[in-house]
Amino acid sequence: MISGSLDASKRLIVGISGASGALYADRTLVALASTPHQVEIVASKVGAEIFRQERQQPLDGFVKGLVEQGARFRMWDPYDFYAPFSSGSQPYDGMVVVPCSGGALGRIAFGTSPDLVSRAADVCLKENWPLVLVLREAPLSEVHLRNMLRLRRAGAVIMPASPGFYSQPKDLIEMADSLVQRILDHLYVEARVFRRWRESAATMRARGPQPASGTGDVHP
Repeated sequence: MISGSLDASKRLIVGISGASGALYADRTLVALASTPHQVEIVASKVGAEIFRQERQQPLDGFVKGLVEQGARFRMWDPYDFYAPFSSGSQPYDGMVVVPCSGGALGRIAFGTSPDLVSRAADVCLKENWPLVLVLREAPLSEVHLRNMLRLRRAGAVIMPASPGFYSQPKDLIEMADSLVQRILDHLYVEARVFRRWRESAATMRARGPQPASGTGDVHP
């Protein structure tokens, strides 16, 4: 891991697997776009298709729009094992798989790497970098539960897509952002996207994320 501090520039990975819940990926990327961090993005083929269906726009177009606003993002083909984060010799500060399907969970749990999403997660585990898995699966079978326990013991953070309601979110965006805030916390990213327990909306806005600076690249 490059740096444990909250405000240093980081190198992060966002994986998007083939599960419903593209809004979580959308809002995670929007939050990271407001930071100075370099973000590598890789979606499985099905993950990209679900994003297109649920967000009504292609993932690469969505990412390109954020890059044009200053986000330091780069997209990778899901089978490009020449990506730098497919090797532990390239240091990164952590990864989130959002959403994470039950199938992706299983592949990561057993160390198989048929695509770049699972390979990147495997690298994070072996290098002891933060790995957050936002599981979007219900109900959970014994297979899922065993895989979750296996991964937790290996060092991953298992974060089911279970947004909180104590803040009385007014819409789906706020519901998603309540979970995204927890993702950012576990990746040690300093960005405020949602109010915390016993924190007012006015206080959160005062501490909210600043516009992104710098440039990024979008690669097919």
